[in-house]
Amino acid sequence: MKFCPECRILAVGDLGGNLLICDAVNGTVINVMTARQTAITALAFHTNPRGVSPVHATGNDSEQSFHPWLVAAGDLGGSVTIWDLNRAIPVAYCHGAMHQIGALAFNYDGTLLATGALDDVRIWETSSGECILNLRADPAVSLQTISALAFSPDDRELAVCSLERWAPAAVFVFRIEGHRSVRALRGLTSQIIRVRYSPHDDLLVALGNAWEIGVWEVANGRLLRLFDTPTGRTIDNAGFAVSGNGKMLAYSTYREARLWNIENGHLKASWRLPPGYQDDLIFTPEQELWLIRFEGREKTTGGDAGGDLSPHQNSVIRLRRLNEDGTVTLLRELEPPVGNRIESLAFAAGGSLALVREVPWRGSPLTTPLASAFELPSGDKRWPKKKNMPSWGWVRSRSHVWFISQDEFESTTLVDILSGSQFAIGNVDPHGISSRLDFMVAHDSGNAVIQRIGEPYPSIRFDQETQFTGAWDISADDRRLALGYASGTICLIDLPGVRADLSRLGIEK
Repeated sequence: MKFCPECRILAVGDLGGNLLICDAVNGTVINVMTARQTAITALAFHTNPRGVSPVHATGNDSEQSFHPWLVAAGDLGGSVTIWDLNRAIPVAYCHGAMHQIGALAFNYDGTLLATGALDDVRIWETSSGECILNLRADPAVSLQTISALAFSPDDRELAVCSLERWAPAAVFVFRIEGHRSVRALRGLTSQIIRVRYSPHDDLLVALGNAWEIGVWEVANGRLLRLFDTPTGRTIDNAGFAVSGNGKMLAYSTYREARLWNIENGHLKASWRLPPGYQDDLIFTPEQELWLIRFEGREKTTGGDAGGDLSPHQNSVIRLRRLNEDGTVTLLRELEPPVGNRIESLAFAAGGSLALVREVPWRGSPLTTPLASAFELPSGDKRWPKKKNMPSWGWVRSRSHVWFISQDEFESTTLVDILSGSQFAIGNVDPHGISSRLDFMVAHDSGNAVIQRIGEPYPSIRFDQETQFTGAWDISADDRRLALGYASGTICLIDLPGVRADLSRLGIEK
């Protein structure tokens, strides 16, 4: 049995594999959960990063019974089930440990779980149940039956206690090297769709394909909060933004927008919207929350009235201000340059520009994609100024916006629409570019690569067991690169550290 840290909930495992969740105050059984008909031999609690009560998370009228905990239950067969107590569902299974589980321990932010069995210590990813490390002591020393485990507060050490059996009882301390200039940020359970730094680069936010958002501290890589978001038509139409002070997270998709407090996960405001697509959000320098998206022409204000909208219908771009009292103010309507299918919308230059990308559709005068820019909030067209300067897309940094064009030989040219300067980068399709114009981020056979501007081949390739999704962002000083992967993991890369590691190997990049 095990008490939660607040001592209000007691978890009890029985010989039949049943996990009883009890109210430790009045002694009643709250729930009974079963994953396997195998005796439960070890238990561990951790605060659930999704642990926000319904009244704070969604604005429901009743908080009901709420238990913001994860519980790991190890059994006689060497498996572990990780339960979400509030939803009473298993969130991960960890299979493959040797013999019965004798001890369990979560790390500081709950993204990792250590298990101890007979001469067997492993570390698992709690979001997926994948074993990421199998710890072994000196081959001449047997770990025996593990009775207790504990991570240090900084997660750099793991203490392991063993019982006296065939050898004297002992305590081992493993030093864990969490990363070498490339840190894995864990917590999301699905493919990473979008990654974004907060305005001061102290937080990293990522959107997952399962309608979930994770927030991490950049300095130590710890998971702060997970949010389950409202669902829309497709996840790639959703947008999010972090406030200038890093305290608020805004999210919008299809018919709804929300604003949360990152620290405690509480809902601060919500807005009903007409159906729309390609949402993007930004906090302006005055800390107003703006939303840009495209909608059907008959929808001019917020609300839930009216029918549906096809992304291929004749539509209009609308710029709105989302007010903290739950009201919506229409600031501007923009006509798409060609009136064709809008594939993507985005804010740029601190909200002073709106970027629009249209693609050919039925009966369209377009033969290739067309990218345009409008000044906000006036709606004046900024790019292209000449019909003979077409662009099919863009890449952004914190301080620049480059429109992309290609000639008949597929040679790519970037044009800075703020200064008008342009330069050729060769036969490359960049996902992103550094503020200093010294390197690009590109996609090659499922891997992310960094390529110096002007060089024909990648400088650094980041090979992972899972595929790079194209989601990326870079800090304002070009030192930290964040890459999203299909497994739900974000790689946070210290670029000077990577170059130093390569230099120690005699490789200059």
